[in-house]
Amino acid sequence: MGYILGLALMGAGGGNCCLQMLTESGDIQLKSVIGVFLFTQYWYWFPTFLGIGLALQPTYLIGSLKDLRIPTGFEFTVNAPRSHFDYYKTKEETKDKKKKTGPVILSMTKRAKARINKKKQQIQEETPEEETQEKKEEVQEPKVHTLANPSRVLRKQVKCLEFKEDQRYQVVLPSRKLGIVFLKDLRPEEDEKFTEDQPKESWMIPPPDFVYQD
Repeated sequence: MGYILGLALMGAGGGNCCLQMLTESGDIQLKSVIGVFLFTQYWYWFPTFLGIGLALQPTYLIGSLKDLRIPTGFEFTVNAPRSHFDYYKTKEETKDKKKKTGPVILSMTKRAKARINKKKQQIQEETPEEETQEKKEEVQEPKVHTLANPSRVLRKQVKCLEFKEDQRYQVVLPSRKLGIVFLKDLRPEEDEKFTEDQPKESWMIPPPDFVYQD
């Protein structure tokens, strides 16, 4: 039960939400406090599980113009490897299933035992090479990456985030690096591209307006 709850909290909102008790200014959010309190009472009354939803806040950074349109030309830099703030993955997702499967030996003859010992020796010889290869891939990962507008941004990611100074769109309040930030266009005479102009997946298109018919 605890394992399931833990995975649910780490993957809340598809991995796009975090538990937040304070506002950006440092004030206590009463709604979040009540939600966490209800959640801690689940031992006595399990429906209070759902109270945790009151304390979950979305993790995003959206650059918006004064007309609330979202330009695609706005970007921001994160001074950290991309994997540091990636979505949480379980061990089953990170490990290759082929490495888990081993040979199935039904007869325990001398010849079968010899094959098993040989296989174990090969695995022991290959494992250090795989580990060193994985370490090399980690070292080769870029220490700086760029995110497009809009993007998922965690609260712990904010300290590594910087706005580009040489781009068309600049943030009105540079100190604000979470939620919706308003932008000013330094080159309004140029053509603009917005997120709503991009091709949408079928599941992203909202249904038509409901019309009641008697």
